[in-house]
Amino acid sequence: MRIRKTAASISADIDGVDLADLDSTEFRDIYGAWLEFSVLRIRDQELTKDELQGFSQRFGPLEYAPMGNITPEQLADVPTPFVTNISNIIEDGRPIGGLGSGEANWHTDMSYIERPPTASILIAVEVPEVGGDTEYCDMHAAFETLPAELSDRARTLSIKHDAAHDSVG
Repeated sequence: MRIRKTAASISADIDGVDLADLDSTEFRDIYGAWLEFSVLRIRDQELTKDELQGFSQRFGPLEYAPMGNITPEQLADVPTPFVTNISNIIEDGRPIGGLGSGEANWHTDMSYIERPPTASILIAVEVPEVGGDTEYCDMHAAFETLPAELSDRARTLSIKHDAAHDSVG
């Protein structure tokens, strides 16, 4: 396994590893890289939803994935409730993704709950030739570069995110 820092301040590329068949040393190294870099790109993985959920659980307790309007009865029938399909593909007149077929604008995953998840894991199954970008920003660096007066003021503030407003407004 090889871990290489990218040009971005908060990311690293990892290759030479199969996430479906990790030993404890490989996971320890991946976990350490995640703590150091925050964003990891691990290419050429073909994981089932069960394998993705299993890998994710190694980082700690999981939150249910947002699935749109779903009843508790429907949730009970979901084999991997911590994994959701996010897609803009429409089949038979209906979006196949759990969040509809629109583009997700800049957002923070599940920031509307009291203790948002520490991380999110995405796996790209089908990437378009144009678009399809996923971008991240280093909010620690943004905060650290604020003028002292502004960062001091920001430390005294809080905000409540509301689930009634999603990433597209």
